[in-house]
Amino acid sequence: MPAYFPTGDWVSMKDHSKIINGQNKDEMIDIPMGTDTVNVWLRPGHMVAHQPQNNYNTTDDVLASAETNLVFNRDSDGHAGGKLFIDQGISLSEINDKTYEYYQFHLSAGSLKKWVMNTEATAQVGKGVKSIVITNADDLKSVDFACWVTTAGDVANIDFAYDAAKHT
Repeated sequence: MPAYFPTGDWVSMKDHSKIINGQNKDEMIDIPMGTDTVNVWLRPGHMVAHQPQNNYNTTDDVLASAETNLVFNRDSDGHAGGKLFIDQGISLSEINDKTYEYYQFHLSAGSLKKWVMNTEATAQVGKGVKSIVITNADDLKSVDFACWVTTAGDVANIDFAYDAAKHT
């Protein structure tokens, strides 16, 4: 099935391994259409958050059990970013009371930065971030150290691995 992809490396959200390089506005790229897969592609320079598909019945089940995964698809300059909003999905009072979590992320120059956009939230709403995937990351395969630094200056090592088959 022919599809239009603007310039840049678009990454399949199915498994993050397939990359389509959009060249120009006149090019249509054939992508395979399966009966069991919806084609979803992550735009260059952007981030998406998702939670695993399990048998969650309610929003409470998701918040109690599902950890969030972040996927970053860097643009040609190595930058990617996005925002993450997490609430309990119960009522509008969460907005008025500012009990939701709201973050902005930016990946560049080998660093991932996170800003807290709602500084009035006093408690974590969800289970937190389980994994971070950086796609199209062949230039990062020789990285030998990763850490998380808090605003207080505390440093914690992060387990990481390069997946050569997926280039992540």
